[in-house]
Parts: sequence; structure tokens; C-alpha cells
Amino acid sequence: WATRRGLEQSTGDVVARWKANRFAGCSHVVDLCCGIGGDTLALSQRVSNVLAVDRDPVMVWMARENAAVSGVPMPALCIARCQDLRIDAGTVWHVDPDPRAGGKRTIDPGRMEPPRAWIAELLERAPTGAIKLAPATRIDGGWPASAEWTWISHGGECRQLVGWFGDLAVAPGGHRAVKLEQDGTAWEWLREDNGEPIPVTTHVGSLLLELDAALLASNLAGDFLARHGLQALTSRGGYATSEDLPEECRPWVRAYQVEAVLPLRFEAVVRWLRSSDCWVTQVKQRGAGITAEAWLRRLVREQPEGQDRVFVATVLGKRRVAIMGREMA
Repeated sequence: WATRRGLEQSTGDVVARWKANRFAGCSHVVDLCCGIGGDTLALSQRVSNVLAVDRDPVMVWMARENAAVSGVPMPALCIARCQDLRIDAGTVWHVDPDPRAGGKRTIDPGRMEPPRAWIAELLERAPTGAIKLAPATRIDGGWPASAEWTWISHGGECRQLVGWFGDLAVAPGGHRAVKLEQDGTAWEWLREDNGEPIPVTTHVGSLLLELDAALLASNLAGDFLARHGLQALTSRGGYATSEDLPEECRPWVRAYQVEAVLPLRFEAVVRWLRSSDCWVTQVKQRGAGITAEAWLRRLVREQPEGQDRVFVATVLGKRRVAIMGREMA
């Protein structure tokens, strides 16, 4: 059971299960702002006593029904505002503040419901817990220095940012990127540097690399590239290049064998496609100022068949370029 808004804010099964593993060993967890129960259901499989709380009676009803049809142990449920609950010192909690409490989505925790000020009070009373936020949420200042922040990607998108506090922070003060596969396999990257600026090259090597969304959202791309000897093509590290691909990098990147670097002009791209007997199945872009979907439609009309190729538009120095390549397995 779900409403559109409830589904948009709900945690998917794969991500919820990974998060719930960190609560294993807790005797009791309160899931605040539980919504339709995405995290509640996963927590109920790892923790013996779960209390799910939401101020919206419809959300609580849906969480109950979803638990019933999922076959997980039924959590206790409560209709209440977080601020009206008494949460004792030994309680472990998970909270998913509403980013649209004012009607418009915000990335400022101070304008969410419950707001950051209340969560700060909660941390003073009950220091062990976790907060779920959108990946782009501002986390500068106002949080305990010992918090661990984790950006989680699944299915090619960064799904959420989780702040871990107290005993749930296994790397206090750390920033972690996590990529989850459909089977639950987790790849993790923990920052060990100071986030120095990313050096950018204008030379495209044999391979074009597209970094995972969790590395980008967490600002860990520079650390990842430096440690593997890869060179960034864009300032935040979204695209990188190398002559070969270290095996340990493969889970974190989509790799393309570069076949041509062209001026970003429609005629130049079509001419190359026809001469190479290729057609474009994907158009990607960073900073090039084009609409990928519109380019794809035009290119398919001009060259509707041939060998599959990927077209990546970006900026190298002051040049807008089209990088033509073949995706590697």
C-alpha cells in the first residue's frame, strides 16, 4: 500500500535491508516518520521490538498493511508527532524527516519536519540513532563531529544520505560511499583524505569512466581517482579517463572504450556514425549544455541502425566535445 508521496519518500527494499543490518543487536528501535513502512519492515527482520511512528494516520495504516502482507514480524505502531513522544536515553531510533513540510522540497534540515533543532535535542537525550536525508542535503555544521555520513546508491542513482550517531557510527567522523547491487552485495568507499580539489585533464585516454553516483554525491570522487591513478575529465570527477581499468575499480564505474573525440556538432557526430556503421543507443552529458533526450531522438532518425555506441557530451578545457565509445562488459 502506498500513496504517491509516501512511495517517493519510502526506502527501497535493497537499501532498507542494508541499513537495517547496522541495527542488528539492538533490542528496541523506534522508527520515527515511518511513512508506508519501507525501513520499518526491514528493521522488523533484524530487531525484536520495533515501534513505527508517524503523525499521518493513513501512513500508519499503510505501514501496518504492508507489514501484514510482507510476512515480517508485526511492529508496534503509533500515530503521533515525534515531538510529542517520550524517547528515553537507551532508545535507539531512526528518523526520516519530511523534506516537504512547508509544501516545497528542501535540502535544509532546519526546515524539515521534525527540524534539526529537535533532532539535536533528541541526540542529547538518546545519542544512538540514524537520520535518513536526501543525498543533496546540506550537512555543514550543527551535527556531532562523531557522526558518520553514508551516501547510498542503487540502480545507478544515489538514493539517500544516512547520518549515523552514537554506537551506530562505526567510523566516527567518516564519510562513506556505498554502492548496493540488486542481490544486496555492498561496495564501500570510506574517505581517508582531506577532500583536496580534483586535478582535471583535457586528454582523453583509451577508456572513459563514469563514476558511481554515491562517490559523486559524497564528494569522494577525488580520493577514489587519486588512489587508483585515474584522471578526472570534469571538475567534480563525474567523468574520468585512463589507459586501463584496475580490477578493484570495476564495481564503481561504467567503462567505455573510446573510439573518437569529436567537436560537439550534430553534423560531425552523424558523419562519424555513418562512416563507422554505428548508431547511438545512449546519450550522456555533463556540463555541455545539451538535452540528451533530444539529441538521441535526432541521431536515431539520422542513423537508425548499426553497431551500438554511446555518445558522451562534455567540456575539455574550453572545448565542447562528443566522445564516442563502446560500453565495456
